Amino acid sequence: NNNNNNNNLTLALVDPPGSALYNKVRYGVAYASQQREQHFIKNQYNTLAEGIGLDRVTANFARALPYVKKAVKISDQTAVDVAHYLLQYSGLFVGSSSAMNVAALLQLSKQQQQQQNQGHKTNKNILGITIICDTGQRHVTRFWNRDFIVNTCKLQWPSDNTDTWKERL
Repeated sequence: NNNNNNNNLTLALVDPPGSALYNKVRYGVAYASQQREQHFIKNQYNTLAEGIGLDRVTANFARALPYVKKAVKISDQTAVDVAHYLLQYSGLFVGSSSAMNVAALLQLSKQQQQQQNQGHKTNKNILGITIICDTGQRHVTRFWNRDFIVNTCKLQWPSDNTDTWKERL
């Protein structure tokens, strides 16, 4: 219902690699580079994130689209790094979707801070809210599996290099 709009509220989409929804929000076209001609593969979602990201606009997303004001792409490496950070510093054992949600919130917060530092007029009293929607228990064979992350996904395991993984956040 558009009569209940709150101009102080910004709804943002977080999208993993291979999904077309980011481009739908940003540019009005549901397209991802993985869909380009001669590169289309049967399982185009070469991402760790499970349960998020699509190559099409569903009916429920189409209804929400007018309210989505920002879109954020989060890499698999960032999701892994954020998940390890949350476990180490908050004791939260999260899955890939939750890690992506928190990573998006951090990225949007950094963007807001940069805008303030550049002198843009922004609301200094920002409250970020996200949903921790999955636990790490269902992700132990992939997202929380060092061998899979390093050897199959070719990503860095955060505790292998404690000096640099937090810098990537």
